[in-house]
Formats: sequence, C-alpha cells, structure tokens
Amino acid sequence: MTTTRIFLKPYLSEWAKAKWWDERWQAVRLPSDGYLYLYLYDAMSKRDVAGGTAASGNLSLCLPERGGGKNPRSYRYVTQEGRQRLESAFSQMFWAEVYDEFDCRHYLLGVKYKDIAIELVRRWKLTGISEEGLLKSYRRWRGKQRSQMGKRYVRR
Repeated sequence: MTTTRIFLKPYLSEWAKAKWWDERWQAVRLPSDGYLYLYLYDAMSKRDVAGGTAASGNLSLCLPERGGGKNPRSYRYVTQEGRQRLESAFSQMFWAEVYDEFDCRHYLLGVKYKDIAIELVRRWKLTGISEEGLLKSYRRWRGKQRSQMGKRYVRR
C-alpha cells in the first residue's frame, strides 16, 4: 500500500484520523465505497520535474489501488487543486455529521447542545476546533435552515 501526505485544516485531519485510521499502514484508509475515495483517486497525479521534494502534510492517506488505471507507485502526488477539492469534501462530510449528531441527539434523546459538543470533541480528539466553535457553526446553520423554511412558496 502506498501512502502520501497532504495538508488539511487541523480539525479535519483529526476527524479523519479518528474515523478511518489504519494502524497497519499508519495512515488514513478511506472506504472504497465512498466518494472521498473517488476524489482521492481523481486527484492522484505524477509529480512534475519542478515538483520539489516528497509530499508533506498533517494527514497521511493510503492511496487507492484499483484493478486498472493509475498505479499508486507512480501516481502518488496529490495536486493543489485535488487537495482543495478533498479538503472541501472532507469539510462537507464533517459538518454534515456534526449537524446530524446535534439534531438526532438533541431532538430524539433530549441531550443538551453543550454536552453533545463536548462529547464530539472528546470522541474525535479535536484540538483544532473548540466546543464553542461547533455550537456556533450549528446555530448559524440552524438559523439558515429556519429562514429558508419560512421563504417557501405555499399555494393557496
């Protein structure tokens, strides 16, 4: 298995490590049935001559090895555009999971928002974002959802 390193926002790399860390490879191994796996495969490229030294970053990723197509031994560089796309996809997935946790645990189980935020930070070992940051983002998102629901057209 071939690995590479990329830079992501600190809380995203911590979350990815908490979800998909593979001890055997000492890297994050994305599930092959998810769209992040396909984004990573699309972002793989050969290092150009002016590419410089080996890749560095705060997240080590196992590169996809598919039956045909790109060989990870030669296509082990993630382009800048691919890194940005991966970071965006990781961010979308992270926030979707956070918002889902807040909604389900609060409305179905009656857990307080603050307790949910503390538990998420502990479970995923997040140091790049605080409980207050999670709460603030959730409240902003929730406000946007409420305002959009009020703007829907109702035919009478």
